[in-house]
Amino acid sequence: MLFMLALLFMTAWILGLVTGYAFGGLLHFLLFLAFVAMIARVLHRKTT
Repeated sequence: MLFMLALLFMTAWILGLVTGYAFGGLLHFLLFLAFVAMIARVLHRKTT
């Protein structure tokens, strides 16, 4: 019983880590895209 609970807790913790890492990566990717878009806009404004 206790072993099953511990196993369930570990599985939930690992799943939480994976989803948290995935969402964090997505957030970083979106921030990076926004940053790149901003730089591209600035460069485009300078060239024209």
